[in-house]
Amino acid sequence: MDQIKIGQFIAERRKDQGMTQRQLAERLGISDKTISKWECGNGLPEISMMMPLCEMLQINVNELLSGEKLSMDDYPGKAEENMVKLIQTTEEQGRKRRRIFLAVLMYAAAICGMVVALVVSLMPGDAGALGNYFFEPLNLGVMTGVLALFLLGADSVRPFGHALQIAAGKTEESLPALQEAYEAVKFAGATLLYTGILVSLFYLVTVLYQMDEPSHIGPYLSLALTGSLYGVFANLLLLPVKNRLVALIREREVRI
Repeated sequence: MDQIKIGQFIAERRKDQGMTQRQLAERLGISDKTISKWECGNGLPEISMMMPLCEMLQINVNELLSGEKLSMDDYPGKAEENMVKLIQTTEEQGRKRRRIFLAVLMYAAAICGMVVALVVSLMPGDAGALGNYFFEPLNLGVMTGVLALFLLGADSVRPFGHALQIAAGKTEESLPALQEAYEAVKFAGATLLYTGILVSLFYLVTVLYQMDEPSHIGPYLSLALTGSLYGVFANLLLLPVKNRLVALIREREVRI
């Protein structure tokens, strides 16, 4: 759906009706910034706003979504096309909101983990030895090794490498190659996250066996935290790569 074209059409019809952005916004009960966003092509009116907007601009919804006035001959074909595009746009907005929610959730989990790690580091005696255990090469080595083995086993090393190249600026890839790269990144992220969780569980079980040695609890708890935190941070690092691939895939699909 061509948001630029729709925005220009809204602006033209608003001016034809002799209204400023503020006047149109006041009649719709919204801010003039929202009207400006529509007219600049930075978003579409919500479904609940389309009918009132069309009444103000003296057009119908089909013409709004087409970004132009339609003749009766064009109307049936455009109606079906606009319905499909509107559904696709709505689904994409839903996916975008879910990605944002997931990113916020992951950041929140990482921050909570850091806070807990800080509390552990302030525990008295050897229990506060977080500085020696928080950045644990062994955990990093285990997670990297598991990732390499899983990528090899799934024959995903090449598409994962392509994903990193695409994120670095290489965009001349076919749609199947982009989709393959996206699946490889998803697979890598899930592998790192689940491996980190397993590492954490291993050390948490170890903590239970060290209850009679309080001085050992802090270091092992720190090691447990690093596993999950490494998994979360790895997924945060891969998130821009995934978003880049998703954007390119959508762009290729529109072209097709």
